[in-house]
Amino acid sequence: MTPVDVQIRNAIQTIDDSNAVIVHSAGNNGMENDSYDYGYGSVVGDLPEHILVVGGVDLDGELSDFSDYPSDGSTALIQRFILAPFQSEVVGGSSYGTSGAAANVSGSLALMKGRWSSTPATQLAQILLDTADKDIPGYNPTTHGAGLLDLEAAFSPVGMTSIPMGGASLPMSAASIRLPAGYGEVSFSSAFVDSYGRDFTANFTTTSENSTSSFLSQASSMNNSFNETKLALSSDMVASFSSRSTLEQSNDQMAGVTPFGYDMFRSSRNIQSMSLTTGDYRYAFSANLSDIGGDTSAQNKTNAKGIMMGVGYKGVELNAYSSKEDAEGLFYGANERHANGLELAYKSNNGLALGYSVAQEMSDGFALLKEWKGTTQSAFVRFDGAFGKGISYGFMTGLENKNLNLSLELPQSTGDGSIAYANKNMNLSSQNLKTAAYLNMDKVKAKVFADHYDRAFHVSYQENF
Repeated sequence: MTPVDVQIRNAIQTIDDSNAVIVHSAGNNGMENDSYDYGYGSVVGDLPEHILVVGGVDLDGELSDFSDYPSDGSTALIQRFILAPFQSEVVGGSSYGTSGAAANVSGSLALMKGRWSSTPATQLAQILLDTADKDIPGYNPTTHGAGLLDLEAAFSPVGMTSIPMGGASLPMSAASIRLPAGYGEVSFSSAFVDSYGRDFTANFTTTSENSTSSFLSQASSMNNSFNETKLALSSDMVASFSSRSTLEQSNDQMAGVTPFGYDMFRSSRNIQSMSLTTGDYRYAFSANLSDIGGDTSAQNKTNAKGIMMGVGYKGVELNAYSSKEDAEGLFYGANERHANGLELAYKSNNGLALGYSVAQEMSDGFALLKEWKGTTQSAFVRFDGAFGKGISYGFMTGLENKNLNLSLELPQSTGDGSIAYANKNMNLSSQNLKTAAYLNMDKVKAKVFADHYDRAFHVSYQENF
């Protein structure tokens, strides 16, 4: 073993425990490194992660005539060989040749270590090799090794990226938050890490659901009939039974005023209802029983359960509901969704009806979004009437105010390679004015409805044959 070989090996072994890296110039003889008696190949083969051998390129990115390079037979050296511009500015002047190229690589490592102080130098060196530019004139690994130093690429994420959350790694999709229609965009920043654990910062913007309004579906069923079975228990006591979806709740409330209960679940679900009317009093109970009895249909795979109850005296009605369901799809990491609602309504004998409702939905999570909490307040006025023979009409308008609070725990880059966590609360609000009307004649039915999201007009004609 030659004296130079011994010196290199001893230096590397000395700094092995500190994860340091030796950046060594390839030499300025325009020859294969293994042509020397003291070649680098054996050193790189024994301790590859602790050494970079640097060759020089000119301003056009071509290997300099004077730069040494690996040989065909030195696979280990080829994997640790990187190119850099052969001129660099150093203290006291300029450095040329492969020494200047080595200075550029050393400076790049120093900049990276300053940004990611907790990342071992051996990993930073590997990143330089992984991100080296191979799109250079006449690239051949035998003479160009890993390629040309690309500091911009080295300061960019390498490999798979993820969001750190305590001891877990979340996919980047965990930062994709979709808000209900009507809310404006909200931006936030979060740290993420690459496959080497280096932290970066990305800005995210919330998206919104499609602007198809729930009110459009609610109003479209205005004055629609539904199947209901009635049973007279006595001269002044009647029981009724029905089964329908939550989309039809605007017709199934005691006062028939509002689409109360539409947001009982995140999607339309069948509920079974029964009511008892005796004199001026009415009592009602509805429940979602779809996931009882081993039902495995797609609608019931989210384990939804809910009840709705009501009591009325003459024209005054009080309705309430409570539900829970799996919140999968609401946001990444969401647990159960809980929803509750309360409605007070009045319906006169002349067709005029008034209603006010308040509803709340909540869901907690285990990822970036820790809590989702929405509150909706609605006030409605409705009038149904008739004139002439076989002609009926109706009008409904309402104002809806929504508030949404999102509580997030976001990883943040501190600038030195470590991660800190910060809490962020986002409060959003939206307002929606709703209007709907219908006109039914002998053979023609017409409906029109509009709100902040939708405007539609329906006409149907039926001929008896």
